[in-house]
Amino acid sequence: MYWLVQEKKKHLSLPYFHVITDGYYYGEMKRRCTYQLPVLERLVYIVCGVGSVLAICYHVLIASSKYQHHLNWHDLKSGCSFLPYKKDVSNFEWTFWYGYFWKALPWHVGHIVLGRLLEGLNLTKYRQLFFLTFSLVSLTHLLGLKIILFYVFHSAIAFVSTIFHKKVMVWVICLTLLMTLNLDYFNSNMMVHVYSSQDNTGDKNYYLFVFCLALVILRYISFCLEKCEFKKPFNIYSFLDMLNYIFYLPLFFTGPVLSYDHFSQQMAKKPPLWTQTRIKMTLIGFSRVIFWAVFNEFIIHYLYFDAIHHQLDLLYKISLWTLVGIAYCQGQFFFTKYVVMYELPGELAKLDGMVTPIGPKCVSYVYRFSHMWKCFDRGFYYFLKKYIYIPVGGSKHGFVWQLTGSFLCFMFIYIWHGAEIYLLFWCLLNYLGCTIEVLGSWLVQTNICRKYLEKIGNDNKRRLNGLVSVPLYLMSAMGIFFFFGGSDVGKIFFRRLLIDISWSGFILFVFLLYCNIQNAMLIQDWQYRNKVKKL
Repeated sequence: MYWLVQEKKKHLSLPYFHVITDGYYYGEMKRRCTYQLPVLERLVYIVCGVGSVLAICYHVLIASSKYQHHLNWHDLKSGCSFLPYKKDVSNFEWTFWYGYFWKALPWHVGHIVLGRLLEGLNLTKYRQLFFLTFSLVSLTHLLGLKIILFYVFHSAIAFVSTIFHKKVMVWVICLTLLMTLNLDYFNSNMMVHVYSSQDNTGDKNYYLFVFCLALVILRYISFCLEKCEFKKPFNIYSFLDMLNYIFYLPLFFTGPVLSYDHFSQQMAKKPPLWTQTRIKMTLIGFSRVIFWAVFNEFIIHYLYFDAIHHQLDLLYKISLWTLVGIAYCQGQFFFTKYVVMYELPGELAKLDGMVTPIGPKCVSYVYRFSHMWKCFDRGFYYFLKKYIYIPVGGSKHGFVWQLTGSFLCFMFIYIWHGAEIYLLFWCLLNYLGCTIEVLGSWLVQTNICRKYLEKIGNDNKRRLNGLVSVPLYLMSAMGIFFFFGGSDVGKIFFRRLLIDISWSGFILFVFLLYCNIQNAMLIQDWQYRNKVKKL
């Protein structure tokens, strides 16, 4: 049972519903906030935890300077002229989208101007038609006519699948379309027939095509399932409605994922007035995005964690402190990267009166599998929960159906991300971790565990909670290593951190993880208290 809280945004007319937490977690947080560990113990955790983070980041800084001549020459390029060091451009996703933003910027500005003109002329009831026309013109210029026609063709096939209003048929056809992305035959033919007339910029261009197509697939799945749910006739959930949703320019390239039910409700409403509060919140939102974009560009001039990560021989040579620092910096950069990639489109959409899923939480204080999935990509999480997990049965139909629904969610994640072996390992580890958490949640509510937990006291319950979270956090980290670097990199991290490490090093490693988990609990307690005050 999920506790839904309405996020109040005074400057917007329609609130966006998002999942705060489940019932067990809510109860746990409520109980946990009523007691705290002794001040001295908390101080030890803070000093050790923060000190360890600073230490591993310092080791990455030293290694970046020491090994920069051992890195691939194409991973380091000249960056900002006023900074003394070269820039690490080996994070393909950030480098590509940061550069592509400037190419797409004029068209986004055009969309903003169009939206404000429609508001000024009181023509907002026609904005779906104007937005669709402008989006198709913009995307045709940016991607090419053949690619846009291919996206439309894909969407048309999915739309036809709703003719009998059968969700099973929609899933069969849409999953078939999705799985073609993982076939070499399909990829080779796409390069020849769809790409032949495009400006050839190598893998980057093909990456853009597949990345956008994957998001297009999520959108038309959402549209078709919503159409089947309410059994709307073709003239209400029309093909033009589908195209307007799929090609909505602010969210087209990187998301975040906004389900069709939320999109259609907000698009049908008149945008809110430009009050002083709305202007202030808009400026704050864009300032936050700009800050993180500048921070990302600055940090990759000094910390070459991605470039080192691509050198397998260096991963064997560097110290364990540096190795852990590489992993930590990659996780943090992944978070700050998606803050920009999700919240910039979100802020652009807010100018039209849309409310999108908020950006990811900092991964430093998210230490559980289930919370990571809820708090990082909230739009994708809502998609999985609404269209896969709940229809299968969810938590209301017993433990077996709950696990079955979770398994199908992770299998969809595996297929959608590319169906590679290392992705399967990452998804299975995540599924195993979530399953253990569900079992643990059930176990602590049994009479035997309740009696034991009452005997050991609140302080020891908190310590025990942190201790049992360490192996789960390690499992999560290992899965992420495979996700970031593939099978070879994942094996190196697994071997060096869990097999070849000395006992003294392993005990220190576990202790520092424990300290940081306790610090994460402190941050979550503080956040929870603030939410309760606001509500």
